[in-house]
Amino acid sequence: MAATDLCKQCAAIFSEHHELPANIKEPFKFGYGKYTLYDNVDAFLAAAEAGCVICRRIHREAHRGWWERLAHDMKQKVSISKSAFFYMQYALVPSDGMLRVEFEVKGSLIERNTYKHLNIPLRIVPNADAFDAARGVDLTPNTGPGQAWFVARQWLQTCLDSHQSCRQDKEDFQPTRLIYIGESPNNPARLCHTKDLPSRVPYISLSHRWGNIQIFRLLHENIEQLGKELPLDKLPKTFLDAMEVTRCLGLEYIWIDSLCIIQDDVDDWRYEAARMGDVYRYSWCNVAATGFEDSKRGMLVRRDSRMVAPLIVERNYEYKKSILPFAVQSMPTAGGNEWDPPAKFRSHTKEKARRQAIFPNGGYVCFDERFWERGITLAPLMGRGWVFQERLLSPRTLHFGAEQLFWECREAESCEAFPEGLPRDFHQNATYKAERAADALGVTSDLSSLQTALDAWNAVLASYTCAELTKQSDRLPALSGVAKDMQNVLKSKYLAGLWEISLLYQLLWRLDRPDRLGIETSGAPSWSWASTAGTVLGNNLVPSPELAERTLAKLIDADVEPVGDEMGEVKTGAITISGTMIHLFPTPKRFDPLEYGQKLEDILSPWLFFWPYGTREYTKYSAENQKPRGVEIDPVIYQDRREELDEVYLLPVVNYDGIVKGLVIIPVESNNLGGPWKRCGMFEFRPNAKGAKKLDALIAELDQVEGGHRTIQII
Repeated sequence: MAATDLCKQCAAIFSEHHELPANIKEPFKFGYGKYTLYDNVDAFLAAAEAGCVICRRIHREAHRGWWERLAHDMKQKVSISKSAFFYMQYALVPSDGMLRVEFEVKGSLIERNTYKHLNIPLRIVPNADAFDAARGVDLTPNTGPGQAWFVARQWLQTCLDSHQSCRQDKEDFQPTRLIYIGESPNNPARLCHTKDLPSRVPYISLSHRWGNIQIFRLLHENIEQLGKELPLDKLPKTFLDAMEVTRCLGLEYIWIDSLCIIQDDVDDWRYEAARMGDVYRYSWCNVAATGFEDSKRGMLVRRDSRMVAPLIVERNYEYKKSILPFAVQSMPTAGGNEWDPPAKFRSHTKEKARRQAIFPNGGYVCFDERFWERGITLAPLMGRGWVFQERLLSPRTLHFGAEQLFWECREAESCEAFPEGLPRDFHQNATYKAERAADALGVTSDLSSLQTALDAWNAVLASYTCAELTKQSDRLPALSGVAKDMQNVLKSKYLAGLWEISLLYQLLWRLDRPDRLGIETSGAPSWSWASTAGTVLGNNLVPSPELAERTLAKLIDADVEPVGDEMGEVKTGAITISGTMIHLFPTPKRFDPLEYGQKLEDILSPWLFFWPYGTREYTKYSAENQKPRGVEIDPVIYQDRREELDEVYLLPVVNYDGIVKGLVIIPVESNNLGGPWKRCGMFEFRPNAKGAKKLDALIAELDQVEGGHRTIQII
């Protein structure tokens, strides 16, 4: 795609002279380096309609109806005293050795209380290799058979031929069942049992969203018929597309969950769920319907290829003698207000140096900085919990996105826009680095230390628990394949999502923003993160002699009873722990905002106990002595689920760097302190909190009081 696909205003970004702004840290906030792109919404919409690729990319950041209402309201604001407004500006910002064009759009509608602030980054790479590679990109109007699939075959063949890290090492594994599709669409597809095959066969696996539609499934009543022939007219379009892709890649077998697991047989499901990690780990390639909400519409799309291909700009500006161009790589980053000019300009004053031109002449590749985030990270498929381990364990994945194909393996990432690999400096992008954090268990990672391994596990938990599961009871089974890999590293017992080697400290997990408080998974013990829903933040403390001196509780015993696979669903689980018990009551004398008409749900923070940001005060009582100690402290309590708790107990676990962390627990039966307990949250007590200086004395005092120090069982 060339610069001729731009409107006059957008072409001027690259063709006209721009000087480096004096302040590059926050150009929009401080007003430096801003240039007007459009101040008339109708002119902008006309440019987008005419096909300017930059205007069209900005346009898609808000839905069409908003733009139309904004244009209407801008025409009306002259005749009525209302504050509809619109402006669109851009700034040139050096960042991570590259240049970013940041587009800022602000618009407000009359009487609709609708305001939008859009910030769209366009990355500019002055890299000769990327420029030459992007120049040769030839994108077709669809992602169906043709050029797109030819590129996909090249990615697969390159990986098979030359990527050592992507090779499977367990040649004898086979899924229980596979779908045979043959070399031609004329071959009848059928379900086959791999024990009946003469030898191990390569196969494709499929990752897809079931969605809210009823899809054709393998059942006891149709298993015999499917062994003869699959009714293609009853299969969703995604399954048919995946079969066609499988033939294109040169294979004759494909694994699809709903057709290879007996869906009305609990025992078969549990058996296959325990093997699912291996199904994806040893597939030839995983085909993922990444950009689609369900399997109904398929995974092949028509597209405007200009919106996908990188923008190629060749700059040839006649500079004045007083303005000297310099390479973008020597520009400052956005980390400060001042910058050190390149050596050849250091004889100039800073004022003169700031007048150096931003663009030297030459070739540039421009692309949407968020194309990976848009196409992969935020795609519909990535919101499905099971897909996390499917993607992580597969040696190679071919993503069918909403606009283009993407390729991931352990040694390379590519897409149709950059078929030879992502731009070299794109790996500096923070979003991309965060997205790849889940690859911490990859074969190239260094997991030699316990700290590194558990940090990797915490990264996995944070990424995995962001996703959704139809059945919350799948929270452990859907991660079982990854857990088996980690067990090979840690050589530790796996206890309902936690590791025995560091169990006492791993109990200190908490939820980030548990939007689904109140959901509990059947069987999972309350001390396991699998008993809740929401994003889990693990604790990074690991056992050491130094930490042992700061540990305030003792783990005596821990055990779980699995339903089947030890990495999967559990029936029950219990830990026995000894420590100081602090009985906590809310302070009765407190300003009540309800008196001022606020709704309860508006003032309660769902991830803190009762009061946001740890601002509520509590009064401590010992377990047996109901006389108040007169000590008020201000802990931050992260609640696991929405419950009405009149009183709780704190069990301090560790005092690390002056921060006391522990469990929030309550007895299962309110009047039976000698019976089992359950976890309902985790607390932190910081040095600057109210009562911090008295906490150590309080713990020491309670240790001497009968009932102040207990050995309890948490289930």
